[in-house]
Amino acid sequence: MKIKYACSIVYSVLTLVVANIATTNAQDTTKPELPEVTITHHKKLISTDDGVKMEKGKYTVFEIKTVHGGDPRVDAQVTTTLIFDIARGIKSFEINSDEWKERLAYVLISECRCMDRGYNPIVSGILKGKKLADGKWQIEADVVAEGIDSGEDRIFRYSGVIPSEK
Repeated sequence: MKIKYACSIVYSVLTLVVANIATTNAQDTTKPELPEVTITHHKKLISTDDGVKMEKGKYTVFEIKTVHGGDPRVDAQVTTTLIFDIARGIKSFEINSDEWKERLAYVLISECRCMDRGYNPIVSGILKGKKLADGKWQIEADVVAEGIDSGEDRIFRYSGVIPSEK
């Protein structure tokens, strides 16, 4: 009887340990990936009553999308996209806090059931870019957008090299 009881306890503990490890590893296996980047040439951003759109223009529009947050199996992740345009043909740029009021640049929050979903205008921070010899772009972003629903800061940080064409 004591042996059956001891075996039962051992099996129960073993089951709990295995379940805990499986659950922990399932959440840890969502590794951060490189951002999804879209660069659209001969367009510009415009703001309308229906939202933000791209139209034909003498600009290049950058979209740097990151996915972060919880477990994707239960739709707990948030997609955050930095969207801005620069004049076509330039090789480097820097946008700082003094220039944000004059620019159309956004942190788009999407694919979630969350506050501030949509285009949140950038109000401060620094965004730098430099086109490298191989055609890729070195981008440094540390910007703050104002939440369209909450008014709270929505921060987007990125530093890395992105391809010039997808």
